[in-house]
Amino acid sequence: MSIHRSYLNKNNTIIADSNTNTGRNPVTQLFYGRNSTRCKFTGLTGDTCNDKTGFTQTATKGYSRFIFDLDLTDLKEKYTNCCMPLTSCTYTGLYDVAATFNFDFTSSGNSFSYMTIEDAAGLSISYINIASPTFPGSNGSTMTDGTNLYTQFIFTSASTLETQAQNFCLAVNSVSGHNGTILCTSSGTSVTLTQVNLGFSGNTVVEPGNLTTPTVNTGNFQAISNIAFSSGTISFSGGGQSSDTCDGQTGYTLTYNPNIKHTLRMTNTSSFDDQLINQKVLINDTRRATSFTLMLYKVPSSKTSLWDEGVGYDYEIPTVALEPEYNRTQSHRPSNWFNSTTLYTWPNKGTYNNLLPTSYTVLATQNFDTGNEDIAFNSTALNNEIGSQLVSPQTGVTYGIAFLPQFELLSGLTEAYSVGFFSRHTQTFFEPFLETSFDDFIDDSRNHFEVGCKNRLFLYAYDCDGEPMCFTEDPIVKIRDCNDVLVTTITASTLTCGAYYVDYTILPPLPQIPPVQYTDEWSNLFVGGISQPNITNEFIVYVNGHTIGTTVMKPKVFGYSVSGIKEDEKIKAGDTRKIFVSARVPYTVNQEALVGNIQYRLYVKQGTTEIDVVPWTKINKTFTDNYFLLDTSWMIPNEYYMDIKATSNQQVDTYSKVIKFQITNQL
Repeated sequence: MSIHRSYLNKNNTIIADSNTNTGRNPVTQLFYGRNSTRCKFTGLTGDTCNDKTGFTQTATKGYSRFIFDLDLTDLKEKYTNCCMPLTSCTYTGLYDVAATFNFDFTSSGNSFSYMTIEDAAGLSISYINIASPTFPGSNGSTMTDGTNLYTQFIFTSASTLETQAQNFCLAVNSVSGHNGTILCTSSGTSVTLTQVNLGFSGNTVVEPGNLTTPTVNTGNFQAISNIAFSSGTISFSGGGQSSDTCDGQTGYTLTYNPNIKHTLRMTNTSSFDDQLINQKVLINDTRRATSFTLMLYKVPSSKTSLWDEGVGYDYEIPTVALEPEYNRTQSHRPSNWFNSTTLYTWPNKGTYNNLLPTSYTVLATQNFDTGNEDIAFNSTALNNEIGSQLVSPQTGVTYGIAFLPQFELLSGLTEAYSVGFFSRHTQTFFEPFLETSFDDFIDDSRNHFEVGCKNRLFLYAYDCDGEPMCFTEDPIVKIRDCNDVLVTTITASTLTCGAYYVDYTILPPLPQIPPVQYTDEWSNLFVGGISQPNITNEFIVYVNGHTIGTTVMKPKVFGYSVSGIKEDEKIKAGDTRKIFVSARVPYTVNQEALVGNIQYRLYVKQGTTEIDVVPWTKINKTFTDNYFLLDTSWMIPNEYYMDIKATSNQQVDTYSKVIKFQITNQL
């Protein structure tokens, strides 16, 4: 598994109905419920507020929101270089769409109304409006004028147009109507006819008209108020074929890799000290919030959603007399609650209207029990949002964190409740980030392919400069046994840049006695649209890998060493190192082994606390080496430590501080 961190390129905390800018504050304070004091201009010389003449103090209920933009540049590069297979094409087939016809019932005359409908099979039925009890019948019963056969729907003096619509649908859906071929639904006076036959074959003609001399064998019709249909000859519309497409493939739709997960993480400023829970801290004596829910939201894109971070630091104007240079940290310049830049205002004040759900999109929510938890927003909606930004980036995309509207709109509160998180301007390791994790673990079975076990075969591709390269199409793999008999054909998948694989399990019994040699031929290899020669590899199939019997397996213990990085080495941020982990067989001098179940983790130290940067992650096992890639592009300058853990037959051995190194700032 690989981890990538995308950091914020700007952030700000905006306060309800305030011009205050806090873009440079190292902490964001999210609060709700406080009755804040503002200086409101009156122009009266007798009014003063914070030593300002012509202003008066006013109390307003307030809340704040944290807004930010994400820098996805490096993450997008991983996607572009196929190091992170983000998307795939899922087969859906062709979807035929049903044709529809819509009309309204309206009162427009004294003649009888009818409608002739022909379904896709050619069945033509005329539906006629009949007054009851003049002509006995029911919705969907048949009648004749001596020549033509009609299906009737009933009208009474107490009927409304809505009732007419309902009765008409009862007739259409009846056994003497188009039951099974045309579906009729009504909503008020509106009626929708939907062809059950899908696609272009469902398009046919609807003919509305009027009977001028309606007579039947049993007597004359009574003249009633006409219910008029749309005039003219009208066809069902919308029937046809809607084809999903993905990468030029018809019948496929684009889906995002479920193994790629995005999590927005921010560190709570009170997570290190339980004494801060429920205490009055931060500005204006607000109380630490408990039992609340925050939401991660997206502001709809527009030119006015392009915003500037600002240079403000303080949330409030200092109430004590300070030298002028110390007042400069309080700023009213954009962005703030009202303005995104000097020239533009937000489409909605505060980026969205908490009374208008359509003014924002909720991507994730998180409940906080005690209030000292860290932010860890994750959801399918967030995964899809980041995926869409990588595939088809939008401009002017702004995200934000806020209390749910239910909290912001609470009234009657005598206290304010707040929670603090480190912003991007913290001078600590706790800078907020979007964590992207994806499974690129290489476990190559070519060196020991066992009967009855899940095995994975890899093909590695490098360009002329020795860099991993991507095929433009998925390779095709043909596996043959030792007699050159084709066993199976499999379409390969992309694991990461330059690494392609197929999963294959051989079940006993084999026609040959293991160990036997099989071959895997890789074809359909296209680089930049140019076909490459087929590649044929070999692997040995060994006996059943399961051990069943009376023998108790002992743990395998190795000695481990790390190369590719030096102890206390200073690495420039942005460099990538391939770190090799060698396992030495005990009681030997230089005999090495490939190990399939070893992991590493990276962490930093803050005092006596170890903070995971990369949690325990499996180390790749190829045909020849155990290794992992150390990508420092997203790592904050700091001192890092590496541990190694090996698991064998229920025994876990951890090797602490195997290596220590530093990431240095390029500046």
